[in-house]
Amino acid sequence: MDAILPQVILELFTTFKVVHNAKLRGDKNNEKYSYKKMKGVQKDMINIIIGMVVFLLFILIIAALLKSLVKI
Repeated sequence: MDAILPQVILELFTTFKVVHNAKLRGDKNNEKYSYKKMKGVQKDMINIIIGMVVFLLFILIIAALLKSLVKI
């Protein structure tokens, strides 16, 4: 679990950098990297990040409960 987390953070950071660079470049002719679509992608990414954080918290709570049950 601890080894996976930095990889996930790195993956998210590189994805965000790609999106940000595409936005800075502002390719009007390339519809794939258009600003409007990038805004949508950014919203999706924020939602995904929030979802991941909630999911990780959920996993941690379950792990804590399991540990407390095992101790008893």
